[in-house]
Amino acid sequence: MTNHRVFEHDIIRCFGTQLIVGYELLVIGYWLLVIGYWLEARRYEPQATD
Repeated sequence: MTNHRVFEHDIIRCFGTQLIVGYELLVIGYWLLVIGYWLEARRYEPQATD
């Protein structure tokens, strides 16, 4: 009985870690997209506006 509970807890913990890592990757990817878009927009802007 106790073994089953430990196993269950381990799965939940592992899943939680995967979720956190996935969320962090999502945030990093989002910021890379934002920065890349901003750089592209800046590059195509007329330079005279400074």
